[in-house]
Amino acid sequence: MDNEADAVVYTIEKSFDGAVFSVAGSISASQNMAGTNGLTYKDAPAGNNHPAVYYRVRCTLADGIQVLSKIVGITNSSVGKQLTVTPNPVTTGTNIYLYAAHSTQLSVRLTDLTGNIVLTKQYPVQSGANTIYLDGLQVLPGGIYLLQTDDGTNRESTKLVVRH
Repeated sequence: MDNEADAVVYTIEKSFDGAVFSVAGSISASQNMAGTNGLTYKDAPAGNNHPAVYYRVRCTLADGIQVLSKIVGITNSSVGKQLTVTPNPVTTGTNIYLYAAHSTQLSVRLTDLTGNIVLTKQYPVQSGANTIYLDGLQVLPGGIYLLQTDDGTNRESTKLVVRH
């Protein structure tokens, strides 16, 4: 914006398609350091299965007029990686983020380094981005494991470290 002196609030809006936006957060204009464009906003992670996230800022002026910024897209370099696990290392449980091509049953298998299956679970997943919480890992000995997912079409695997 050219003149931010009349700004009351900045609303940060987020979209995964660049067309439909929702409110991600807001910042009071009074936090702006003497009109220096010094505002920052840290967005909560949305998972790693979106190829891009689009942002815009809606500036509400004192007279109620709203002005939209241009849209800025941020690409996700981990999209080719269909499976992400966080936190890793883990103590009790972890989130599995994955993208499913269609709604199906997901098989999750955890094996130790000798190939022994130490955990098997089934989860329903929907087409698109999914988050699954894998719990009960505190019963496993600390070490390195292979986490494998299979939805009948795609098989993915990643290393999982259990620490106590």
